[in-house]
Order: sequence, then structure tokens, then C-alpha cells
Amino acid sequence: MPELSRDLLVSPRKKTMRSTPLKQLILPMYLPSVIYAIGNGALTPVLVLAALAVGFDDATSSAVIGIGGFIGIMISPFLGGFIARVGDRRAMYIAMALSLIALNLFLLSLVSPPSQHIRAIFVVGIVLVALASNTWLLARQTYIAETTPIAWRSRALATLGGTFRFGELFGPLVATFMLAMWYLTSVVIFNIGAVLITLIMLFAFSLPRAQFDLDDIPDYAQPLHDAEANKTTSVAATAIMGVAINALFILRASRAVIIPLWGTYLGFDATFITAIFGMSALLDTTLFLVAGAVTDKWGRHWGLLPTLIVMSVGISVMILWREPAGYIAGAALIGIGNGFGTGINMTVGADLSPARNKAKFLGKWQAIANIGNAGGPFIISGMTALAGLPWALASIAGIGFLGTIWAVTLMGRAYAMIGMDVKGNPL
Repeated sequence: MPELSRDLLVSPRKKTMRSTPLKQLILPMYLPSVIYAIGNGALTPVLVLAALAVGFDDATSSAVIGIGGFIGIMISPFLGGFIARVGDRRAMYIAMALSLIALNLFLLSLVSPPSQHIRAIFVVGIVLVALASNTWLLARQTYIAETTPIAWRSRALATLGGTFRFGELFGPLVATFMLAMWYLTSVVIFNIGAVLITLIMLFAFSLPRAQFDLDDIPDYAQPLHDAEANKTTSVAATAIMGVAINALFILRASRAVIIPLWGTYLGFDATFITAIFGMSALLDTTLFLVAGAVTDKWGRHWGLLPTLIVMSVGISVMILWREPAGYIAGAALIGIGNGFGTGINMTVGADLSPARNKAKFLGKWQAIANIGNAGGPFIISGMTALAGLPWALASIAGIGFLGTIWAVTLMGRAYAMIGMDVKGNPL
């Protein structure tokens, strides 16, 4: 194993970007993730249109797309064990293969006359896309958690989260352009191209070797890695942080529904709503490097608490200030708050994971987080039916504020249970 830099492990601020783990991950990790995310981001908003095109009605098409979220909850614990057996890199290849199969099934569905068999093929494609995206995310998260020094963990994972944000921002723009020029199939073909480029990059660029080995840690780095070398999982700590992260994911999942629904409720036109949604997404995307640096330097609570507070305040502003300026301010706060928490879920999961066999734990952690991700829109739907949209938004903001109180009260205690402080250092 190559000798590690003392400054890289113990005092990362002394080194420039030239010697950080982040640079080593640009070509083999981050750039392929951006390309894959843009392709996936282009596909996501047109899947409902594709479902309608193959013969599903409005209600059924939404349910079919929702299968993807359900699959994410169900398979993540099993994916962790699978990745632990086959290895991170091989799992990435498998994810790309599943993506290509799924996309070709979509293509077949769209060019064939609608029928029961074609709709069944489309559903199989949805399942395979969910399998591929969850495998891809978990394999890359596991690799960073296992190989990146703790002092750089938040920045490395926040940057990975930032690549997904780029996809969410620019993918739909690509899809909009392509749909204006061509047909639905053009977006699928674009995604196939993105997956093939990603696959080529995986073959072309080798992932760097581990930044540290738990069995061979230099003496000067030992204090920083004692927590990692001796750490085991804690059910209580996982439960405490799971509640906090689910509050965050309920907010995150709801923002994609809240901004357009509330704009429509206030009577704004579609162009204005779309522009404000894009502005919020842009603010979200630009903050990932700041988020990672702050979380590494000051602690995990500086990534989680501002996100919960600012997003909840943003929703409250929209409810109370029912003017265009209030709508803009609220959407901006939602974007800023969400951006400030980039990578925090992955960082907390990596912190809670045991010294070895991280993939198994991270699969379970991903399933825990997916509960909030899937539940947010249903909370809005249920509360809207019971009490109206303003109360639905208020309930989501309330969950955010309660999550803040929970995290302030118990986060330090949860980290103490695994022998770490909130910066990831040994106690």
C-alpha cells in the first residue's frame, strides 16, 4: 500500500485540492456519476408520459411509476449483502447492465402497439431501473465509505450527492429539449448513450486504492481511525438517527410536490411555477461543496440541523406570505436548505456502519431512509384530502421542526453510543 500523507489524514486543511482524495475520485467516480445522473434525470420526468403512451390510464400510470420507490425500500437490505459478496466495482457493472436491459425494454414498449404484454414489459423495465439505480448508488456510497479517510468523508459523499443533484437539474432540461424536437423514444436513446459512456468510463478509469487499511494504519493516523477500527453498529444509535433522517427525507421528497402544488393553489401560471422550481433546484445544486466542508469541519449536526430548519422555515414562509415574493422566498429557502444537507444521509450512514462489511449495513440504512422518501408525498396527499393543502404543507413543516428538536436532543448521544463525536472522531 502506498504511504499515506500525514496531513491528508490528520489535518486536511493544510493540503490543496491537488493532494486530496476528491481529485483522485473525479474521473473514476464523480464524472461517471454525473453522466449517469443526467441520463437518469432526463428519463425520470418522462416515465409517466411513457406509461400513458403504452396504454396505462392516469391513475394506473402513477401507481406503476411508484413501483420504483417501493422496490427501493424492499431490496436495499438485500443489495447490501449482494454488494458485499460481489464487490463494489462488479456491482457497478451489473447496475449498468440492468440499466441497458431496462432501457431497451422501454424502447421496445414505445415502438410496439399497446397491449397487455407490452405493458407487462414496461413494468419489468420499471423494476429493473429501480434495481439498477439503487445498486449503483449503494455500490458507490459503499466504496467511498470504505476507502476515504474520515476527515474527508463528508466532502467525498457530499460531492457524490452533488453529482445526483446535477442530474436532477440538467436531466429534465435535456428531456424538455429532446421532446420539443423529437419523440419520447429520443429520451430513452439519450439515456442509453449516457449509460454506455458511463460504462466505458468505468472500464477506462480505475478506482483508487483504499486511502487507509484498518489492519495497517500508520501510528500518526491511529487516533483518527481508532473509532473506525473498533466500531460496531448500535441499534439504538441507528434508530435515533433513522428518525432524524426520515424527517429530512419527508421534507426532501415533499419539496417536488409542494412547490408546484402551492404555486397552482395560489393561481400562478405554469411558466412561473416551473421557473421558480428550477431556481430552487439550482440553489440546491450549488451548495454541495460547502455542505461537505462544513460538515467535516464542524460536525454532522451542521449538515442536518440547518437543512431541517431552513426547509421547514421555507415551507412556513410560503404558507404565511401568499404573494409571488413569498412564494419565491419560500422556494429559495427550500432549495438552500436541501443543498446544505447534500450527502448528510450517506455520511451519517457511513459513520454508523461497522468497521467491516459496511455494504450490508448501508443497504439497511438506505431502506430506512427510503421510508421517508416514499412517505412524504403520501402525507401531503392524505392531509390535503382531510384538511386542505395549507394544512398539508403545515404538517410537513411541523415534521421538519420536530425532527430538528429530536436531532438537537439526541444526535450527540447517538454518536456517543458508537464511540464517536459528531465530527466522526473517537471520543
